[in-house]
Amino acid sequence: MSLKESGKKIARLTGNRDLDEKIIKSKMKSMKKCGMLVPALIVDAANLVPKFELSDLETGEEITSDNANDYVVLVDANHRYVAHQRLLKENANLNIEDQYAGEFYMIYALNDNVPVTEMLSEVNVATNPWKGAGYLSGALLLNDENDVPLLVEMNKLIEQGYSLSTASKILTFSPKINKAMLVRAMNGTIDEALSNTSGIDRGNRIKTAVLKHFDEKFFKTRLLIDWIISKYDAAADEEKANLVDKIVTFFSANISDEEAQDIMKSKGSRGSDTKEHITNEKLNKLFKQYEDQTSE
Repeated sequence: MSLKESGKKIARLTGNRDLDEKIIKSKMKSMKKCGMLVPALIVDAANLVPKFELSDLETGEEITSDNANDYVVLVDANHRYVAHQRLLKENANLNIEDQYAGEFYMIYALNDNVPVTEMLSEVNVATNPWKGAGYLSGALLLNDENDVPLLVEMNKLIEQGYSLSTASKILTFSPKINKAMLVRAMNGTIDEALSNTSGIDRGNRIKTAVLKHFDEKFFKTRLLIDWIISKYDAAADEEKANLVDKIVTFFSANISDEEAQDIMKSKGSRGSDTKEHITNEKLNKLFKQYEDQTSE
């Protein structure tokens, strides 16, 4: 029996890998040429609510216990399904010989003893690897947000275009929140580093201060946060808290727009100083001037 004949509709896990327009268009091109080569994996929505947030893939309507029996959930292939639907709609404006005639095939998991959380992890990590942001979204999807506030804050940065590594550095002063750690979180193991929220306020204060004069695009390159971390790591433990306050004041009130522009325009050259080295030298000079002024 086809899914359409059964009356079932398609839902998606709300937090499972945001739909990407470029990927959808790529899938449309591939499916129009070759059809669907591998079936999509589905589970019954009734097995997921209320633990997971689900939504109708086409309308965005929230799936609840009241209507869950009307749906199956795509564990993977969300982009392929949207591509399939768009190709069908395009047929209305095409000659018969040019129309898309593909079918969308779905199967239930062959091993129904695997928990859905583990299934999602295996499909999206081992079989069809995520990029950095996807791992973070997956970890949030499979954990209560109240248990991982650090990941909630990191995800805010990811949504603003920061890389996983840079987001980790801003909020932990380290790149230690990596894909391996997030995979463990998806499988129920929360590393101690993910429970440490001490750097959230510090990172947000620094970000706000830096953006007073620097473009966010430049901050995303990690040059500034790497310089800040190097200063922090070099300070004695008893000086670290005071140093953070000084760095916040330095960036927010002691660097001019002109000086920030000069730093952002720094260019390295092959066989000579790198952009990172030049940036660090300029920051070191300005920071020493600031320290000299405050010590007088």
